[in-house]
Amino acid sequence: MVVIDRADRTFLFANIALLACIALLPFPTKLVAEHLRDDGVRAAAISYWLTMIAAGVCFVSFWFYAATGRRLIAGPRNMRSDRSRREAFPTLQWFPRSGHG
Repeated sequence: MVVIDRADRTFLFANIALLACIALLPFPTKLVAEHLRDDGVRAAAISYWLTMIAAGVCFVSFWFYAATGRRLIAGPRNMRSDRSRREAFPTLQWFPRSGHG
């Protein structure tokens, strides 16, 4: 399903910020793994927590910007139906329909 119809400069910067946060995740994860059994675990957990909070804030701002006033969201004419997805992936027939197809 096509949800985003177009992109502008602000949307692309929000996307880059989100991707940067996701790319940063292995580093605090490694810190937590290295300091799991010593006194540095608290600082490592805080760095992991801050990274996850930053990723969450970027994700929410990314979608909030796109969805505000349907600024970048595709209209009904651009959204493919649920049927085409089910034809491409037959195993989806086992799941309930989403109601917009």
